[in-house]
Amino acid sequence: MLQAIAGFLLLCLAVDTTRKIYSHRAVFLEQRQSTIAGWLVWLCPLPLFLPLVSRQFWVLFFPLPIAAVFFLPVLIIANANRKCFEKSGDDRVKSAAAAVDGLITFGYMGMAGMLVFTILLWVKKP
Repeated sequence: MLQAIAGFLLLCLAVDTTRKIYSHRAVFLEQRQSTIAGWLVWLCPLPLFLPLVSRQFWVLFFPLPIAAVFFLPVLIIANANRKCFEKSGDDRVKSAAAAVDGLITFGYMGMAGMLVFTILLWVKKP
């Protein structure tokens, strides 16, 4: 049950983050930054929903914290975007930088959640 709630929360955050990134598409294009993070953010809820589909995914994702690998591409792209926005010094990039900062927070929150689920699974086993 907790896994489904966390997955739904990550899904809602992915929708919100995608909407924010694509609303600032002009700023991303002006600064020559990729908006691919708006698509990569949809990898983040997968480690929580795939084990609900098949029992085989439990073996893959939760005994080892391999699920955090789904968050790394988003964090790498978002950090590159944030560095470029910080260097530009333009006032128009502040809202796009805020969207990217939210994406970075979203990625770290998801990785921490995966760690919590992994620890709960380890503690629960006899």
